Amino acid sequence: MARTASTLVVLALLAGTAAAFVVAQRKKLEPNPIAGKDIAKVFSPVCRCGSRRGEIRLRLRRPDRLSLAVLDGDGDTVRSLASREQVARGWFETSWDGRDDDGRLVADGFYRLRIRLAQAGRRIVVPDRIRVDTEPPDVELASARPRAFSPDGDERNERVSVGYELSEAGRPLLLVNGRRRVEGRLRESLTGRLDWYGRVGGRSVPAGRYRLSLAARDVAGNLSASTEAVTVTVRYVRLGRGLVRVRAGNRFGVRVATDARRFRWRFAGGGGTARAGVLGLRAPSRPGRYTLFVEANGHGTRATVIVRPAAPKPRAARSARAPSAATRGTTSGTRGPGR
Repeated sequence: MARTASTLVVLALLAGTAAAFVVAQRKKLEPNPIAGKDIAKVFSPVCRCGSRRGEIRLRLRRPDRLSLAVLDGDGDTVRSLASREQVARGWFETSWDGRDDDGRLVADGFYRLRIRLAQAGRRIVVPDRIRVDTEPPDVELASARPRAFSPDGDERNERVSVGYELSEAGRPLLLVNGRRRVEGRLRESLTGRLDWYGRVGGRSVPAGRYRLSLAARDVAGNLSASTEAVTVTVRYVRLGRGLVRVRAGNRFGVRVATDARRFRWRFAGGGGTARAGVLGLRAPSRPGRYTLFVEANGHGTRATVIVRPAAPKPRAARSARAPSAATRGTTSGTRGPGR
C-alpha cells in the first residue's frame, strides 16, 4: 500500500513537471509580446539639454497590464515607472529622469528595464542597457593656426583652424569672444580640428583681435567648461603708419600689408593699384592735411598725412666783403716818414 502511494506521488510529480515543461515550451514558441522597443542608450539627468531624460518606447502585440521597473547592476529595483498599468496594443511611451523612488539621483552607471505583463504571464529583463552619465568631458585646445587671417572671400588665408583633444567621444564647440560660433559633429575620434572662417551671421567680421576658446558636449549631453582663450587677428589691409609727417614736394613711403594680390590707393587727388609692400608717394606742393586711403577686396583703411611747408633754400654766400669803417680810418690817417 505504501509502495502504491509512493508511486502515485512520483507519477504526480512527473506529470506536474511535464505540464510545466509543456507550458514553458509553449511560451517559448509564442512570439515575444514586446514587438519593438526604442530605449535611450545614455542620458544625463543634470544637463541643460534635450537629453535630460531617458526616453523609453515599447510596442506591445496586444493589450495588457504592464509593470515597468529600472534595475541596477545587482538586479535590485531602483525606480518603478509603471505598476499594473492597463496599456493598449501598440506603442507605450514613458521616460526616466535618472532618479530613484525617493527622488534622489542614481549613481552614474548602467541600468536595465524589467517588464511584467500580467495577462501574458511574462517577465522580461530587457538586455539593452541604459547609461546614466553626469560627468562633463574634458577638452584641450591643442593649436590655433594661423594667428592672423583675412576672411575676405578671395580664397587666400581665409580661415583659422583650431585643433582639439577630447577625453571621450563628444561634440566639439568653438567659441569666439565667449559666444558659440562653430559646432562640430558628434565624433568618436578624440582629436580633430574646427575651422572658423571669420563670419558671423553670414558676414565677415570687422578687422581686429578675437579670442578663441573651446568647449565640448558629450554623448549624454553634459557640457564642459571652456578652455583658456587664444587671440587671433582678422586683418584685411593694414598700413604701417597711421600718421605721416612730410614736407611739401618730398617723397615718402608707407608699408601696406594685405593677403590680396593687389590693392587700390587714393591720395591727394591721385590713385592707382599696387602690390603689398612699401607704397611710394610724393607729397603735394601745398601744405595741409591729407588722407591716404587703401582698399582690398572691399575692406579699407586710411592714414593721415600732414604736409608741412617746404624747407627754405639756403642763401648764397657773398664773394667779397666791403672794408670796415675802422679799417678805412686807419689806412687814411697813416703818413709816411719824412713828412
